Amino acid sequence: MSAYLIADVDIRDPALFEEFKREVPATEARYGGRYLGRGGRTKVLEGD
Repeated sequence: MSAYLIADVDIRDPALFEEFKREVPATEARYGGRYLGRGGRTKVLEGD
């Protein structure tokens, strides 16, 4: 069964987020996860 996750993250605690990022690869590997797409900084061109 496939599952997809789309997240828009607002980081409020950078130190805690760094800890989270270190744990993610092991979780991905354990469950066979992979990235289909991944972004970086975004720039709003119009609207909100």
